Amino acid sequence: MEYICHIIIRRSTRILSCLIACLSDRYNEENLTIAIDSYLYRLCPIYQIYIHHDIEYLRKPWITMFHFVNATNKSYLGSAAVMGLQKTQKAMINQDDNISHLYVRKKRHQRTESTKLSYS
Repeated sequence: MEYICHIIIRRSTRILSCLIACLSDRYNEENLTIAIDSYLYRLCPIYQIYIHHDIEYLRKPWITMFHFVNATNKSYLGSAAVMGLQKTQKAMINQDDNISHLYVRKKRHQRTESTKLSYS
C-alpha cells in the first residue's frame, strides 16, 4: 500500500510540474509566484520536495526564481486571490517606475529652462 501511494504521489507531482513548466514558458517571466491550494502539498513534505525537484529540472534557464505560496482555502479562491494580488503588485511597481521616469524627465527639462543666465 505504501508503494502504491508513493507511485501515485510521484506521478501527480510530475504532471503538476509539467503543467507549471508549460505555463511558465507561456508567460516568459523571470520570477514566478505559484499559488497552490492543496492539503497534500501542505501535509506531505515529500510532495513538496518532488515538485521543487521536478520544476528545477523542467524550467527554462531564464527563470531565475520561482516561489510557491500555499493558499489554504477549500474553494480555490485563495490561490486566485494570491495571484490577483501578485499581478496588482507588479502593475503598481511598473506604474511607479513609469511615474518616476516621467518625473525625472520633467525635472531635467525644467532645469534647462530655469538655468538661463543673463550677464549685464
